[in-house]
Amino acid sequence: MNKKVILNEQDDKRQEIITYMKEFSKITPLTSGNFSILSEKRDKLFIKPSGVYMEEICLDDISVVDISGKLISGLRPSVDTNIHLSVYKANNKINSIAHVHSEYAVITSVLFAVIPVITTFHADHFGKEIKIIDWSDLSILANTLAEYSKNESAVLLKQHGLFAWGSNLSETYNNIFAAEECCKIFYKTTLSSIDTKKILTLDKSKILMHNLRFQKLYGNSTKVTA
Repeated sequence: MNKKVILNEQDDKRQEIITYMKEFSKITPLTSGNFSILSEKRDKLFIKPSGVYMEEICLDDISVVDISGKLISGLRPSVDTNIHLSVYKANNKINSIAHVHSEYAVITSVLFAVIPVITTFHADHFGKEIKIIDWSDLSILANTLAEYSKNESAVLLKQHGLFAWGSNLSETYNNIFAAEECCKIFYKTTLSSIDTKKILTLDKSKILMHNLRFQKLYGNSTKVTA
């Protein structure tokens, strides 16, 4: 990636959106999907514009809206901007949101009612099943997802796609790709078993054990120097 001099927070946030968009574009087709990040003061939203190919977006295209949804600069924002704003208002720990129509998320949202925990990978990242929401009423979808955001880090919309969020775009990215992987593993597992009830799920104690171990011990957040 070419280095760029960051002049202000707006440039910084818009560039961050573009950088991650190139990754998200690998799993969501055409111009679908949307991604956003909040300003540090939580008074502005930087979001993918509506109906634009991610590979073609430049810095000035990124939609910047205020917390009421009014466009400040950039192209017309995503049609899901109201959903993003509702989630942000409901949970002040969330600073980034992504929505994709990734292959296995869509397939499993059509076939199943929930994505159960059948692997330690799933237990590590989520510590619980991934819920699939039946969203027949568009008028209450924003409020519905806002409520789910208080206890879930990723959810599927029935016959549609995947929403995930996090404290920053990096965490949101991880939640999106981890959820897609869980959907893929579950779907491919069901191909070898006609009766999904026969698929072995992890019991609650194992889920908790693996999730706590992953959250507390996995990765490097500190560096010890001699």
